Amino acid sequence: MQVAVHLRADAAAKFDLQNGIDAVSQMLRNVAAELGVELRSLPIKGNGPAQDKLRGLLMIRVPNEETGLRVVERMRGLPVIDSAYLKPDAAPAGVTRSAPVKF
Repeated sequence: MQVAVHLRADAAAKFDLQNGIDAVSQMLRNVAAELGVELRSLPIKGNGPAQDKLRGLLMIRVPNEETGLRVVERMRGLPVIDSAYLKPDAAPAGVTRSAPVKF
């Protein structure tokens, strides 16, 4: 299970998780440490509008839904966050997720 976090465009432009000494990177690292989770940014090659959008996307692996919801709530409270949501792990190929069927 993961939490997807989207930074606001202005925050994403200044953000550098790997080397960042900027205020946004430091704030997010501090919050992640406080929550006991690790932020991961996506590897992005090239420049352009699509890459700019992806630069602001962070993923946080969480062990369970309870932790995920706590992380989502905390991230949504930060001024640099546009959105945060819980994302279930992908189902294996050939398996679909659906509601149980009653017979």
